[in-house]
Amino acid sequence: MALIQENLGRELEKLLENNFIRPIRFLKPYRSFYFLNCLTLNYISIGIKIMNSKEQQKMELLQKLKQQYVSKKKKMLFVEESETYIDIDDIPTDNIVDLENTSDFFLRKSSNVYMVFMALFCFMIGIELYSIFFKNKKFGTDNVGILYGSIGLIITVLKYFLRKPKISIESEGIFFHKWNSKIEWRNVVIVYYKSTTSTNDEVADTKELLIHYYSEMYHSYLLNIIAITDFEKSPEEIIATIKYLSQY
Repeated sequence: MALIQENLGRELEKLLENNFIRPIRFLKPYRSFYFLNCLTLNYISIGIKIMNSKEQQKMELLQKLKQQYVSKKKKMLFVEESETYIDIDDIPTDNIVDLENTSDFFLRKSSNVYMVFMALFCFMIGIELYSIFFKNKKFGTDNVGILYGSIGLIITVLKYFLRKPKISIESEGIFFHKWNSKIEWRNVVIVYYKSTTSTNDEVADTKELLIHYYSEMYHSYLLNIIAITDFEKSPEEIIATIKYLSQY
């Protein structure tokens, strides 16, 4: 924003020096009124040019994306991958989740990994306790499984409950934990849903959101990508929430 203001200031200085300041010297009684009106008109004129240029860039970007995001298949030796691109506005989400009165939506990673480790540590502790109570094994330094299992269980439980949200979806915008700042919906141009599937069972399918938006910091259109697999909510629920809260 500061860069735009600086450029506007330079343009106005040139216009005023060449077109207005010199004539004003001969119009002393009306100098302030004439100067103010000229200044206002030039601000409006330059602002309109910037808005028209930004809108033209937006339309060009949308046309380019329609040509770029075409579903396709890739063949690599014996593996075939297919990529599908869909504008999220074209995805039906009315009956997926009830979002009435929802204002904030925080997403954390799936808890499956934590549950596996909890079960493993509980199993370790259980074996040691079984040997003590049912096999008359004395409790002592040999029962290190109880110590390690208890420490591991406590750490895993703390990590589970202290997990920070990776994605925050709000009525004002969307934030991903790897970004420096939130993307406001008013700057979002379009959001595509990308799904990649492979014929190789060892390669996991990926699902991503491609968010195209206008950056007020860099004064250009940028792209941010969010992988929406392995979350507590399904990709369909995430997309439904974005559509409900964004209204971009």
